Amino acid sequence: EKRGKGELDVARVRDFDEAGYFTWVYEGDKTMSHLMSAGLIVGFLFCVCFPIWPQFLRVFVWYLSVTLLLFIFILVTFRALAFLFIWIIGFEFWFLPNLFDETLSFVDSFKPVYSFDPAKPGQLPYRIGVAVAFGSFCYWAVTQPSEFDGFRAAQGDFLKDLYAG
Repeated sequence: EKRGKGELDVARVRDFDEAGYFTWVYEGDKTMSHLMSAGLIVGFLFCVCFPIWPQFLRVFVWYLSVTLLLFIFILVTFRALAFLFIWIIGFEFWFLPNLFDETLSFVDSFKPVYSFDPAKPGQLPYRIGVAVAFGSFCYWAVTQPSEFDGFRAAQGDFLKDLYAG
């Protein structure tokens, strides 16, 4: 008589059957899991106790968060401008193309470092329009030095205020 492989079910009955299938479930060492849980609890309590942190630590976290925010803003701006300039001449260039892909892991979001492909056909009118608009903006910015100087001064004051807390 031919028999199939059978099905394995977790059962609380511990009776031995010679024709039955048995397996052991080994979950491994729990030390790392306990350490990570303890680290999570300590980290949560550390963040919740922010109001009682010493002043130097609060200032450090403030500087760190502002610097990280500015770095991300500059990175995104650089990516967009690099794409714009190279797209105008007919290619699609992305620096860190998977940076904002939520389906990838942390390490995979930095792979590949860049992508460089020819632009899709039929985009020439759009590229010309964007080039004209960008050129017009640059012309306006150069011919209006008093307004642009005020903008630069306001940006400088904003950054100084940001780091002053």
